[in-house]
Amino acid sequence: MCGSERISVSFDRDIARVIVGGQTYEMKRVKAASGAKFEVAGDPTTSFWNKGRNGTVVVKGKTYPECTPVDAGAQLQGVTWVVHDINGTAPVEKARVTLSFGQDGRVSGSSSCNSYSGSYKIAGENLSMANC
Repeated sequence: MCGSERISVSFDRDIARVIVGGQTYEMKRVKAASGAKFEVAGDPTTSFWNKGRNGTVVVKGKTYPECTPVDAGAQLQGVTWVVHDINGTAPVEKARVTLSFGQDGRVSGSSSCNSYSGSYKIAGENLSMANC
């Protein structure tokens, strides 16, 4: 979160992909006095500067409030997720497969006429589920 704005940042080697307001910016790493700084090629007014766990996002000269990571579990909770494909294959036509993540570490959902539940854990960027 950068202030009240949800901004997504992902990394692939020396490339950062920053999503702000539905717009994706691909940035290359540039030299910085400290931390890791990324800029859109040819546009130094759009950048992401990572220092430890926090960062600063600037889009076309507009600087957002300091960014702090959001707990991954909090991002999953409070909504019902609908599965669109599993390993590239869509569920049976007209079947609705759902997932809901609780604050208590439990996951539940339904798939057409069946329901399931189990536990989940988040470690960094990894999500694991058991007993589903």
